[in-house]
Parts: sequence; structure tokens; C-alpha cells
Amino acid sequence: MEVFRAVITVDEQSSTVAYVTGHASSRADNTTAMLAKYDLKGNLLWSKALGDTGEMKKSGGTALAVLNGYIYVAGFTSSDGKKFNTLPLSAVLWKYDSSGNQ
Repeated sequence: MEVFRAVITVDEQSSTVAYVTGHASSRADNTTAMLAKYDLKGNLLWSKALGDTGEMKKSGGTALAVLNGYIYVAGFTSSDGKKFNTLPLSAVLWKYDSSGNQ
């Protein structure tokens, strides 16, 4: 399951693209922050898992900004905990270029 929390469109090299962030989960005890880039036809150009995909891990992207060719994703991460829904969360800022390199 994927949940998008923020979308931003950007003009890059004579075309417009969309960056999206949020989280994805494939099991009940994990959500992983994601960043993806799409063209305006909805074709996925690339995607990145930003957070830890292990058990009892929670992360998510909540906001996007683009500045000087870099994509900034604000979000949260967590560490191990006894109960997945009560994990302590920490704020985080990820930075990627338009090719998906950190």
C-alpha cells in the first residue's frame, strides 16, 4: 500500500515532472518513507525508499521543496520499539538531486 502526502511539479529540461512523497508498506509492522518522480503522463521515472524497511520501523515523507535542482523531503523516522504504533519519532530532512542521487 502506498500513501502520498505531498506532490510538487517542477519544470526540468523543457518538461514538467512531478515529485511525490509519503510512505509505502508491505506488512503490518513497517511503513517506509518514499520519494518518486513521475512524468506528466503518470509514468514512473524512478523511486527511492528513504527509510529503513526492517521490522518495527516507521518513516514517512510529509513535505517537499525544490531549490537549486535539489529535492528536499521533510519527514519522520523511528527506531525499534515494543509496539509499532507507539514508536518514538524523529524529524528528518532528506536531499536528492533530480536523478535520484542522495
